[in-house]
Amino acid sequence: IPGNHDYYDQLDGFRRQFRQPAVAADEDGQRREYELGDMQLVVPGFRRTQESSYLALRLPHDWWLWALDTEVGQLDERQHAFFQSLCTEGPPGSDTVIPPPKLIIASCAPTTVFGQLADANDEKAADAFVQLGVSQPFLPGPGRDFADSGDAKLSDGQCRLDLSGDVHHYARYWGPPGEGARAARREEGEGVPAPSAESYASVVSGLGGAFHHPSQTFAGQVREQALYPDEETSRGEVAERIFKFWNVKSGGSVHVIGFLLAFVIYFAVAIPQSSRQVLNNFWLLQWLGVAQAQPVTPTVSPIPATFDPSEAPDALAHIGVASSGEDYQAALDRVSVRDALEASAVRAVEPLPGAAPWKPADGPCAVDQPRYLHFFAPCRTEYTTQAAVGEVFLWLSLVVIGFGIYNREKIFGSPLKAAEKKPGGGKRRIVMNSKFRAELEAKPGPWLRVLVPLAFIFGFGGLYLMKPYRDHITPFGSSMIVFFSIIWAVAAAALAIRYSEHLHIKSFADDVDPRLWKLSERVLPILAIVSVAWGLWSFGRNNLPSLLVSDMLFIAVVTAAAAGVVGLGWSVAGDQKGPGAKNRKWFLLLGLWHAVLQVSLPFLLVRRGTWITWLGAVLLVAAPTWLVGERLMKIKSPKARRLALVAAWLVYGGLMLALSYLPSFGLSRPFMSQDWSGWSGLLPALAAGAAGAVLCCLWFGWYLGVALTLHGHNNEVGGAARIERFKEFVRVKLTSTGLTAYVIAVDEPKERGAELRPKLVDVFTLRVKGGA
Repeated sequence: IPGNHDYYDQLDGFRRQFRQPAVAADEDGQRREYELGDMQLVVPGFRRTQESSYLALRLPHDWWLWALDTEVGQLDERQHAFFQSLCTEGPPGSDTVIPPPKLIIASCAPTTVFGQLADANDEKAADAFVQLGVSQPFLPGPGRDFADSGDAKLSDGQCRLDLSGDVHHYARYWGPPGEGARAARREEGEGVPAPSAESYASVVSGLGGAFHHPSQTFAGQVREQALYPDEETSRGEVAERIFKFWNVKSGGSVHVIGFLLAFVIYFAVAIPQSSRQVLNNFWLLQWLGVAQAQPVTPTVSPIPATFDPSEAPDALAHIGVASSGEDYQAALDRVSVRDALEASAVRAVEPLPGAAPWKPADGPCAVDQPRYLHFFAPCRTEYTTQAAVGEVFLWLSLVVIGFGIYNREKIFGSPLKAAEKKPGGGKRRIVMNSKFRAELEAKPGPWLRVLVPLAFIFGFGGLYLMKPYRDHITPFGSSMIVFFSIIWAVAAAALAIRYSEHLHIKSFADDVDPRLWKLSERVLPILAIVSVAWGLWSFGRNNLPSLLVSDMLFIAVVTAAAAGVVGLGWSVAGDQKGPGAKNRKWFLLLGLWHAVLQVSLPFLLVRRGTWITWLGAVLLVAAPTWLVGERLMKIKSPKARRLALVAAWLVYGGLMLALSYLPSFGLSRPFMSQDWSGWSGLLPALAAGAAGAVLCCLWFGWYLGVALTLHGHNNEVGGAARIERFKEFVRVKLTSTGLTAYVIAVDEPKERGAELRPKLVDVFTLRVKGGA
């Protein structure tokens, strides 16, 4: 059955490998048997018989195996009808059906995992059972009454085994007590119920996967009867790998992200004029000792062909490159490129519309120096009300867009929301037919009638209000506004596509008012084009195209890094449905420290580094600090382990940061010089990228190690550690009175020809309820 990796391109990969190929009928119109040439993928000795992504097998002794396809949520009408046809009719006069009494159900997601009770509406497992009329023994009664779970939810004559993979370890919930049940969960398991059952068990059997998911993660709601490998062994294996940055590198492309992040940050601060001049005036960078105040000058010259020649002499005389009576073209021919660019400052010298004129001497700025609204320009001008309102409007537009993205399921409907009220209260899921989507009942119109006008008013209103002040916006600020206009356009285009999809689905059930298509087919695409055009024409002309690109790349990378690194713990490790939810606030703090190390350290090492700094950094990275993390992670007390790892990470990161502030001992800091410009400026940027590639893997490993002690990032820890030990499978013996399962494991998988050492890690027997 398909799982979370098989759903690209409408089950195309699954179909190629497992489903019976579609073949043309023979000359008589009869279905013919397929041949090997009909298949796109051929496995010798394997003949396909499945006709769908779900199946049912009738097994000996009246047992049945039902394998469900629930990866996308709700069961569709065809799958529902297939399994209902295998049931017997209920009592006369009722519309219920009765599933087979002895049943093994395989699903793509476990009903119980990580000590976490299932959500009654979990669409991949729990909810699908209700749709099929199958009980939910894995759910306790009100108040987590485990006496109302397991066997209590089965009728006489029934026996049930829920079987799934997805999570790459072995765990059994319910069933008879396993040998040494408490030993299986020695840490944080005391006092957590471990319900047993004679006729029901829920099994996670995912150790055929590519790597091992740490079994340490535990939500503390229900305890396993058996667990392999146990959490101490699992944590020890993780500890030996996760703190070694070269192991983290082999688990993915983390080093590439680190290289790009460090390269782009250093490049933007040190090389391109528009970002360099602004960022070097940022007080934080100056306080850190990695930047020096610089004047902010225009990057483009406003002396185009349309320039009034009569104004040229005065303009050039203003900057001292021509007398007022000298020929304009002759003067322009003899001035340097820099002089021509400085001529563009003439526009930015004039006071803002509606602002007071300059005084003869306004602080450290001369009367003829360019004045800018913001972005750390040393010579600033006062804000006018219109400029302030325009800037606020631009930010509010982004808030409206973000609100719409965050609430997209509420706006367009979600399968999770497709429910009918039962007369007695509660909810009953709707089974989807081929023409049903949850959003058939959704009504995005009222939402869009509010959000789209608000986004338009704030977005285009902000651009309109800011336009008169564009000559007093720094080149970097102009790049930011162009970047905003592109974001607005992308959001409009995405909404147009999504709303078109919604109307298309609506048309399955009813006629759609033709006027509704205008929003997606005309209004939003036109607004998207106008947004980009307006941003480029009104503000993009104040910066060179190459600088526009580099500025927007820097803005995108830094924004994504900040949101990604900090939000990683909040959204993934602290997932409200996962075991890490109760530690959500701590994940936010871990993310902040992680972001500080990832963003700042490569830049600080290159920008402030001497040879002593680099030698110290190499020694600290090459030193066997992974042994410290490994030993601390193996501390038996969960609380002590957590505190020790956090303290070690803070100290280690603090030492690395302090390296950049060691006395120079007379050695120069070569990359602090402004001489690294042009192509030579790529050398320190590449050095920062190389440092970022190594340090990104180092800090990400420490972050994951600490996060695991808070029961977060289980999947990411497994992927980074890449533990390929611990393989396991289940063999089941069926009888007329029940089943016996033998869980066979191999700690050390071997290559072909090597000796394997299999062992039994769990044996359990389920008996038919009420049987002899």
